[in-house]
Amino acid sequence: MVDLCHKADVADPELLADTLLLLIEGARVAQQSSGADGPSARFAEIANAAILFFVGQERRPG
Repeated sequence: MVDLCHKADVADPELLADTLLLLIEGARVAQQSSGADGPSARFAEIANAAILFFVGQERRPG
């Protein structure tokens, strides 16, 4: 995941990778507890919003 985020040339690839992994895990758990119509149903929309946030940020030096 980190490699993909680095290739995407986002502002903070490690933080984006962690964000997406936590979203994936959270969606998996939410689907188990709430079913397919619960919060996990919006996973793609939420993940896309997170990616767009990181794409719009300036790269940090270092």
